[in-house]
Amino acid sequence: MKLKLVVGLVVLTILGFTVFGENGLFKLASDQRQRNGLLDEADRLRADNEQLRVEIDLLENDRAYVERLAREKLGMVKPGEFVFQFTEAKKPRKKAP
Repeated sequence: MKLKLVVGLVVLTILGFTVFGENGLFKLASDQRQRNGLLDEADRLRADNEQLRVEIDLLENDRAYVERLAREKLGMVKPGEFVFQFTEAKKPRKKAP
């Protein structure tokens, strides 16, 4: 009877360490979730880097792209061009009766 109790306690202790220990199943699952999150972030960063490489290439090699950016972002115009800016007309207020 005493032997069964000792063996049972040893088995429970081993099982406890396997599930809850420093390198147990819960830690393994937590590490796997963290790994998946880091892999997702790495994929996103790779995509961002590729987009930036394309942008750099356009800025270095495509004059039309640079000109379009200068016009849209900086409001630049070529000599002799005119810029017309329109504002929204204010709607007249209705008078209260």
